[in-house]
Amino acid sequence: MSSSIVSVIIPTFNRKTLLRALGSALQQSIGLKSVEVIVVNDFSTDNTRELMEGLVSAFPQNIKLINNLKNSGPGNSRNAGIDAAKGDYLLFLDSDDFLTQNSLEKMVLCAEENLSDIVLGKKNNLDGTTHAPGSTAKTVLKASIYNAPLMHTIGPASKLFRSEFIRKNNIRFSENRKWGEDQPFVIKSYFTASNISILADDIYLYLDSDELSLTRVVNNYLDRVVTTAEVCSIIKEYSNKNMDTSGVVAHVFCANLLPVISSLVVEPDIDARLFQSVKTLLESYFTKNVILRLTPQLRNAFEPLIEYIDSRSS
Repeated sequence: MSSSIVSVIIPTFNRKTLLRALGSALQQSIGLKSVEVIVVNDFSTDNTRELMEGLVSAFPQNIKLINNLKNSGPGNSRNAGIDAAKGDYLLFLDSDDFLTQNSLEKMVLCAEENLSDIVLGKKNNLDGTTHAPGSTAKTVLKASIYNAPLMHTIGPASKLFRSEFIRKNNIRFSENRKWGEDQPFVIKSYFTASNISILADDIYLYLDSDELSLTRVVNNYLDRVVTTAEVCSIIKEYSNKNMDTSGVVAHVFCANLLPVISSLVVEPDIDARLFQSVKTLLESYFTKNVILRLTPQLRNAFEPLIEYIDSRSS
C-alpha cells in the first residue's frame, strides 16, 4: 500500500449531498491514513458550517474545514483548498458527486508507477453512461495533449494531480468568475505535465443536479468569452511551437461559444465590453488554420457571429 497522501478538496455551497461526497472520500480502500479531506464552505446559508464543525471534531486527522468569509465562487474555493493541502496528490470532488471505493488507490498506484503528473479516470453519470467517453475509452499510461483525446475533458473532476507539479508551475483556478474558472487550470496542467496517464476504470460518479450549485450559471456570456481567451493564451504560451494546436483551439471555441452564439448575435443590448471582448478573441485566435479544423457544419454555425462582429465594426 502506498504511503502517499491524497488531499481531496471539496468546495460546497448549500449542498444536501455533501455528506455522501465526504463519505466516499473517507471510505476509500487506500485507507484513512492516506486521505486528507478539505471542505471549503463557500459561505453557505444553511447548516453546512455547524455540520462540518461536528465532523472535524470526529475526524480531526482527516478533515479540514475552511469557511469563506463571503461567497467567492468555485475558483477561489479550490485555490484555498490547494493552499491548505498537505497531500502528495490533489483530487477535486464536487459536493454533489462521489468517488468509487478504490478510486484513490488505483490513481495513486498509476501515478507512482508511471511518474505521472496527472491521472485521468472514467467519470460516469448516475444512469451508467460515461461522461466524455472518448477521453477514457482505453488505458494509456504515457499520454500527452498531443497524442490523446484529453480535450474532451477539460474540467478537474475525475483527475488526480501531483501537488508538487501544480505548485512548481503555479497552476491556479481563475477567480471571481462563475463559469469556466476550471478550464485554465486543466489546460495549463495538460500542456506542462511531463506525463499524463489515462485509466479506463470507473473513478468518479457525477450527479447532474438541478439544484443550486457552485458552477451552474446559465448564459454568462462574458465569462465564456474571457475563459476562451485565457485558455487560448495558455495554449499559445505553453504549447510546443513545433506542434500544430489549431485543432485544440478549435475544440475550445466549439465547447465554449457554440451554445451561446445565437444569443450573442440576437441580444439587442450586448454591451461594449462584451462586444470588444468577442471581437478581440476572434481576431487573435480564430485563425484560418483553426477554421479549417472545423467541420463544414461547425463553420456555418460560427458564420453568424463573424458577420455580426463585422457589421458592428464597420
